[in-house]
Amino acid sequence: MPANLFSLALIALSMIVTVAVLLIVRRWLPARIADDFAAIGPSAATFGVLYSVILASTVVASWSRYEGANELVLDEENALFNLVRLADAFPTADRALIRQRVAAYGHAVVDTEWPAMERGAAPSPQAADAIVDLYNAYAFVRDPAVRADPAFAASLDALNQLDNARGGRLLQSTRSLPGGLWVALIAGGVITLFFTFLLGTESAISHASIAAVLAGFTTLLLILIHDLDTPFQQPLQISPAALVRGLERLELGGTAVLPVASPTP
Repeated sequence: MPANLFSLALIALSMIVTVAVLLIVRRWLPARIADDFAAIGPSAATFGVLYSVILASTVVASWSRYEGANELVLDEENALFNLVRLADAFPTADRALIRQRVAAYGHAVVDTEWPAMERGAAPSPQAADAIVDLYNAYAFVRDPAVRADPAFAASLDALNQLDNARGGRLLQSTRSLPGGLWVALIAGGVITLFFTFLLGTESAISHASIAAVLAGFTTLLLILIHDLDTPFQQPLQISPAALVRGLERLELGGTAVLPVASPTP
């Protein structure tokens, strides 16, 4: 099932289960429960506000992390193609080797490391070998005049930026919210819904509507947090499309120009 359809089904299921439980509660709980709830209402409201703050803070933090992962990808792409631009100042043999190693690294990232990140199995051995080969391409440059060229030093800086951006991307692909936080988020949502069951509304339809909307919206936010927390997995997977387009230009023999990538998929 596509991820979006699964999310919609999960939201709908949470609303249906909530309404069903609510109707059971309304049928079997004594009527005086409404009077009891009036006494604990302020405490329930305080808990609801606290949970809302935690939930909103987690959404913002997850979004910030997602944007950070996207920026790391853009930094990696820019550094990679900067190596190609800077290599234009090198002799033909060195330039050809660097362009070949850049293309090999780009393809290893796109073809093996991106699928590995989607499976949660990164890093890719092929991409790790490819970046070592790229470092070796600069180690093979022996001409003192080339090594003294400012373009060579700038290339080493770009190569280090590439390595750092890749390391950050791999770290973002394996990090996730602590399990304890997920327990707190889910338990807080359940407790908040439980408090809504105790509302003393006379109309079952109004009561069910309030509870269903709250359940659906809370589930939506929890799904959003999960999706933002996995930036290299569906449905919000960060795409290597800009890298693919740059590699296509490189293989056609032109100077690789990095297309502007959107911060969202």
